[in-house]
Amino acid sequence: MKLEHRADIDGLRALAVLPVVFHHARLPGMPGGFVGVDVFFVISGFLITGIILKELQAGRFTLAGFYERRIRRIVPALFVMILATLLLLPLVSLPPQMQETSASALAAIFSVSNIWFWQQSGYFAPAVQHMPLLHTWSLGVEEQFYLLFPLLLMLCWRRQWPLRRILLLGLVPLLALGVGLSYWKTSAAFYLLPARAWELGLGAVLACGAVPALRPGATRTATASLGLALVVGAVLFLDEGMVFPGWVALLPCVGTALLLHAAPGTWVGRLLSLRPLVFVGLISYSLYLWHWPVLSLASIHAASLALDMPRALAAVALSFVLAVLSWKYVELPFRNRTALPGRRVAQVLAPTLAAVAGLSVFGVLSGGLPQRLNPEASQLLSAAGDIDPIRGRCSRFAGAGRGAECRFGPEGRPVSYAIVGDSHAAALRGAFQHVAPFDTQAGTLWWYRACPFLVGARRVTGTDFSPCAAFKQRALAALQASPEITDVILAGRWGPSLTGHGLEIGGAHRNYFADDQTTALSAEENERVFERAVARTVDTLTALGKRVVILGGVQEPGFDVPRLLALASFNGRPEATVVSRDKVMQSQRRADEIFKRIAATRPGVRYVPVWDVFCDKDCALMADGVPLYYDDDHITFRAASTLMASAIEARLRGEDAR
Repeated sequence: MKLEHRADIDGLRALAVLPVVFHHARLPGMPGGFVGVDVFFVISGFLITGIILKELQAGRFTLAGFYERRIRRIVPALFVMILATLLLLPLVSLPPQMQETSASALAAIFSVSNIWFWQQSGYFAPAVQHMPLLHTWSLGVEEQFYLLFPLLLMLCWRRQWPLRRILLLGLVPLLALGVGLSYWKTSAAFYLLPARAWELGLGAVLACGAVPALRPGATRTATASLGLALVVGAVLFLDEGMVFPGWVALLPCVGTALLLHAAPGTWVGRLLSLRPLVFVGLISYSLYLWHWPVLSLASIHAASLALDMPRALAAVALSFVLAVLSWKYVELPFRNRTALPGRRVAQVLAPTLAAVAGLSVFGVLSGGLPQRLNPEASQLLSAAGDIDPIRGRCSRFAGAGRGAECRFGPEGRPVSYAIVGDSHAAALRGAFQHVAPFDTQAGTLWWYRACPFLVGARRVTGTDFSPCAAFKQRALAALQASPEITDVILAGRWGPSLTGHGLEIGGAHRNYFADDQTTALSAEENERVFERAVARTVDTLTALGKRVVILGGVQEPGFDVPRLLALASFNGRPEATVVSRDKVMQSQRRADEIFKRIAATRPGVRYVPVWDVFCDKDCALMADGVPLYYDDDHITFRAASTLMASAIEARLRGEDAR
C-alpha cells in the first residue's frame, strides 16, 4: 500500500482542533465542538494503521521503532506543557487544586489520565474548568489503544489471518459496547478506551483497504460533501446535554471516515488543503495541548467557572502563540531523527521526566503548599471541614443496624425520632438539636450516601449503589420494631432525585429511578416514579403509626463554594457571594409542588420547605463572612445549627409559612 502525505488531512485536523478550542473557551456557535476529539481518534486510527501496515509490507516494522516514533511525536511537547502548568500552579491555585493537578500530572506521564479523571468528575461538570490537565484524557485513550493494537496487526500479518474481516467484525461489538456504556455508565463511556476503541478502529478499517476506493467523479464528491456536512453538523447541532459518545458520535466519526476516504480530488479536499487550515493542522497537537491549561489557569485566576468574552479571546490568542512556539521549537526538532538521534532524545527527555515527576510528587506530598494562602483565603477554605462531627459515627447504622446507630440529645432519654435519608439528611441533622420540640428529645440519624429514602424506587442507570436497597430495608425494619420512635424526618437531596441530574455533574449523566410500574426510562417517568415513591414512603410510615416531617431540599449552588470564595480571595478577585433566587426557585419548584400535594392529603404528614432559608432578593453563599456550604451542595454544620435550625422551628410552628 502507498502512504503519502495528504494536505487535506492536515486541514481535517484543523477542522477537529478549532471547534474544540472554541467550545472550551465557551465562544458562541459551536455547542458540539467537543466532537473534535472524536475526529482526531478516527484520523489517528487511519494514519497509525497505515504506517504499521506499510512497514509490515516492507518487512521493517518493529515495536521499538513504533514506540520511538510515538514518543517523539507525543512526549516532548506534553512534558513541556505539564512542566509549565506545574510551575504556574502555585501562583494562582488553591492547595487542593495544586495537589489534585499534581496527581493528574503523574497520571498523564503514565498515560492513564483518562482513568484518573473518570474517577474524579464527569467531563462536562462545571468543576472541570479548574482541572488544567483534563484534556490529557484523550492521550491516555490513544496510548492505551496503541499498546495492544500493533500486536494484533503483527499477529494477523504473520499468521496471514484475514485482517480486513477481523477489523470489520470487531467494529460491530466495539460500537455496541460504546453505545451501551454511554447510556448505562456515562462517565466511563466518555473517558475509557472500551467505549472509544471503535472510533480508532473505524480509521483502522479504512487504512487496511476494507472499503473499496471511489473513482473520481460525482459519487466521490458527494461522499466527501456528506462527510464534511456530518462533521460540521455535529459541531453545530450536538450539545453537552446529549448522551455522548452514544449513537450521536457516529455523526463526526462517520463524517471523518468519509472525508478520509473520498476528499482527495474533490472541492472538499481542495478546501481542506487551503494553506491557513493546513498550518493550523500542523500545529494542532500543540494547540490542543496548550489551549486547555491556558483556559483553565485563566479561570482559576479569575475565580470563575466561565471566562468573560475578553478573557476567553485573550486565552485563545495566547494558546495559538504557545502552539506555534511548541510546534517549531519542540515538536519539529524532536521529530527530526538526524538532529536528534534516539540516544540524544533519551538524554533530553530523561531529566525532563525527572523534573515533571519530581514536581508532581512534591505537589502531592506537600499538600499543595497550604502556607501560600492569605489568612482570609485559609479561613474561607476551612469551611470545607465544617461537617457535623458525628456524621461518620452516624453512618454505622447502614451496615449494622440499630446496635451501631448514633444517638444525640439529652442523656438518659429513649430515642423518639429518627432522621432518615442520604448525605443531605446527615448535613441537616445538626439543625434538629436546636429545633423545638426535638431539642428536648433524643434522636438518631440513619443515612447512606446517595440513597434517598424512597420506598420501592431503585436506581437503574448511572451510579447504582446496591447497598442502598439493603439500607432502606434495614431502616424500615428498624422503624417497625421501634414503637418508641414516634417521629420520622425524611430529608434528602430531592432535586437531583426528581430530575436524575445534579447541577455539579453536567452533560447527559442521569441517575434515573424505576419502580414496579415503570415501563420505560425518561426524565418524565423519573418524576412520576419520584412522586409515587414519596407517597409510598409516607404511607408506609404512617401505617406504622409514625408522624412524618418531609424536610425540603436546600438550594444548591452547583459549584464548590469554599473553594471558589477562597480562590477569589487568594487572587484578589471580587467574591460572588449570591446566586439567583429565580434560578434556585425554578430548580426546587417541582419537588415543592409534589411534597405539598402529598402532605396536604395525609394526616400526620407535614412538609417543611427550606430551599429559601438563605434567600432574600438572591440566595446567599456566605453569612457573617463564613461560607454556608462545605462543598457544592451540602450546608455546613454551623449553617445547619443556626440559620437552618431557626427557620425550621419557625415553620414547624407556622410562624414562617410560605
